[in-house]
Amino acid sequence: MADLNTNDGLLTVTFGSMLKEIRELKGLSTRQLAEISGVSQTYISHLETGRKENTPSPDILAKLADPLGVTYEQLMELAGYIKPGARRQPTEQMTNHDYHRELLDFMHEQYVDKNTDYGNSFSETFDRFGLTAPIVRMWDKLQRIETLSKQDARVKDESIRDTLLDLANYAIMTVIELDKRRGNE
Repeated sequence: MADLNTNDGLLTVTFGSMLKEIRELKGLSTRQLAEISGVSQTYISHLETGRKENTPSPDILAKLADPLGVTYEQLMELAGYIKPGARRQPTEQMTNHDYHRELLDFMHEQYVDKNTDYGNSFSETFDRFGLTAPIVRMWDKLQRIETLSKQDARVKDESIRDTLLDLANYAIMTVIELDKRRGNE
């Protein structure tokens, strides 16, 4: 069980104690976790024992997630970067760089999920219609943003934020298609 600390009469669970519990449940020693993750054994030990009081960086958490069998997002929440129940929202501890990474991770997950559900329709459409296809998709998103900014949306499942993230993903997907074609020249 995780170590509990008292703080003004309240019980709190430390990140280090939770890290240790997860590691032990996975059946890993600190040495094994260090070898698999690339994070030093000393650093891991210091986190677990409280000798390292600073919250580990998102880069460290990303290295630890897979070996521990948890998601990056779960570690980000345990470390206090993500508010519980409010995924993909910045916290006071999170820098713009950290939040940028978080948004890119979310966009990547969304891209993978949509490709799994719909196949690679974007690439196929690009092959058939060229650069016109992504321009039309991005134009649709820009028009949606304009509409949402002027009035309350009747469709409640897409916000300006969602639309902007879709627009950003379309821009990245277009760069991928352009780069693939440049590689074939």
